[in-house]
Amino acid sequence: MRLDEKLNASSGVYFEGTLIESLQTPYQLIEVFDTADLGKLMRIDGANMTSERDESFYHESLVHPAAIAHPTPAQVLIVGGGDGGSTEEILKYRSVERVVLAELDQGVVDIARKHFRVVHRGALDDARVKIRIGD
Repeated sequence: MRLDEKLNASSGVYFEGTLIESLQTPYQLIEVFDTADLGKLMRIDGANMTSERDESFYHESLVHPAAIAHPTPAQVLIVGGGDGGSTEEILKYRSVERVVLAELDQGVVDIARKHFRVVHRGALDDARVKIRIGD
C-alpha cells in the first residue's frame, strides 16, 4: 500500500507499507504500518506521526534545546507525546524527578506500548512518569 502525505501545494512524501493495525478512537484514526525504510510507522488521521527509524530527529530536537536551557530540570510536562519518544528523551536528564504526560487519546498510548517500544524504550512505564488522559 502506498502512503501519501501532501506537505504543501507543491511537495509531499510517500512510503510503501503494509497496514498491521488500525484503531478508530472517538478522536482519530490511528494506523500502524510496517515499512521497509522506516520500520513501523504511526499515522494519525492520515498524517505521519513517528516511525521506528527516524523518531530521534523529531524527539531529540524537540526536547534537548528546552532541557539544556534549564540548569536542572526536575518536573516536566509533556502535552501530547503519547508515543513516549519525548518522555524517553527527557528521562536522560538525571535531575528529572517527575514527568506528567498529558495525552488526549488513550489509543495513542496503547498503540505505542504495543508497537513502538523502540521509540519510548520503556519510558511510558518509568515510575517517574504519570500519564494523564483527557482534554
